[in-house]
Amino acid sequence: MGTTVRVQSGTPISTFANHPAYQNAGEVPLGGRGALGRTPFSGTVDLHADYPWAITEKSKLRFAADLFNVSNSKPVFMVDQNRDISAGAANSNPDFRKPGNVLPYQLPFYARFSVRWEF
Repeated sequence: MGTTVRVQSGTPISTFANHPAYQNAGEVPLGGRGALGRTPFSGTVDLHADYPWAITEKSKLRFAADLFNVSNSKPVFMVDQNRDISAGAANSNPDFRKPGNVLPYQLPFYARFSVRWEF
């Protein structure tokens, strides 16, 4: 049996504007890194258990279960930090400071079960 406790500090939230010369969106940081604060602290508790079952003297089956994020907490990891929608124009982004589009939340509870034959 085993357990893992993981605690992570929040991600800095910044404001990124368009670069006027290169026409790249979200390239110029305004006010410094983390000027808008941080996302909340997050943490998970994971559990592991396995049981060996002897078949013969030299072989056995090992049954295992891994439970991840047993508290099923889902805080926000990443937010959209781009102030403008597109490059070259100062269009206000309606999703600014809302959860981003690439894994914005911590993964929910999930489990993995396995059987291993050792010989």
